Amino acid sequence: MIPRLKSSKKWTAFPTEFQENILKTFEENFSHKLNPGKFIAESRIYPSEILFRIGFLESGRLFQANFEASIEYIGMDGATQAINLCIDSTASMLEQYYDSQQLMDMPRDWKEFDFDKKKIYLKFSTLNTQLEAEADKILGVYEDHLIQEHDEDELAKEDKELQIRLKAKVAEKSKIKNTDMNDVDTNQDSGNSEFKH
Repeated sequence: MIPRLKSSKKWTAFPTEFQENILKTFEENFSHKLNPGKFIAESRIYPSEILFRIGFLESGRLFQANFEASIEYIGMDGATQAINLCIDSTASMLEQYYDSQQLMDMPRDWKEFDFDKKKIYLKFSTLNTQLEAEADKILGVYEDHLIQEHDEDELAKEDKELQIRLKAKVAEKSKIKNTDMNDVDTNQDSGNSEFKH
């Protein structure tokens, strides 16, 4: 997972037992709605940002539906509240997605929402966690330390890929052909939205 904030570098995951309880809660509340498969929970606690992803991988498929949340916090009390908001908001995304079975309304890049009178950033992705972990093993990347840190090259690559995707979206929407996309402003839709929950 890549943090939303540029300042987020060192991180630690949620405690194992707590994360297992989160998985059990999602399984109890959503398993009856889904085809056979499994939930995958991933989390990162940065000094001022909580990052949480709940994914569902249907048995026999590579497509993994991920619902991600990012929220800023201050202090331990703020962290606890932020974690709860991340869990609640991704549960709302999951419920909305499986009720409609449509991806078109899911934000593919971080988008700000008002959730319980707090600003939270949400997005949908299809990254397969197991395949990513296997690729990391091949590349010799391991996450077995309590405190982790991001590779600057990885973040730079993600930023470049994001800019390319944004420019492509702008070009598609405005049907611009043979135009220098470096002149196109990609900072769009930064306003607040109300997320249904």
